[in-house]
Amino acid sequence: MARRIALEIVLIVVITVAIAWLILGVISLAEAVDPLAAFVDQAPRLMFGLLGIAIGLFVVFVTIGSIALRRRPRRARIVAHLVALVIAIVINVALLTLVTVAVNGGGADSWGMLVLVIAGAASVTLLVAGITAILLVNLVILRPKPAQSAPAEAENSPS
Repeated sequence: MARRIALEIVLIVVITVAIAWLILGVISLAEAVDPLAAFVDQAPRLMFGLLGIAIGLFVVFVTIGSIALRRRPRRARIVAHLVALVIAIVINVALLTLVTVAVNGGGADSWGMLVLVIAGAASVTLLVAGITAILLVNLVILRPKPAQSAPAEAENSPS
């Protein structure tokens, strides 16, 4: 049971980060001079610079949720992980908004708003990546094995 929980946590986090990295890399290709730089430099800078708080909170929430809900049905874990993802993203955007307002002194600075718009767009990519990873891990990769009734019936039937 502990191995399954650890595997669930690692798979959700790694797949979420990988999908978000890929999406942000593709988005960064539009302005990149070098395609490799879009994936190696710009995408991680955007992801961990603007979404670092959300990713960290999501890791903590998924870990707590997986351990606390280990004996609950799969649907409860999926809902808990999705709610955790949304909460992490909302906290991230709220903190970035507070920092932007604090740095600009409440003034109407277009650069601060631009950072918030970029963070909002990056948050949408993290949301899409997280939803995809949560559903993929819980419904496809770690789905319960179906009951093996066919071999039992074959043993009981006369030959």
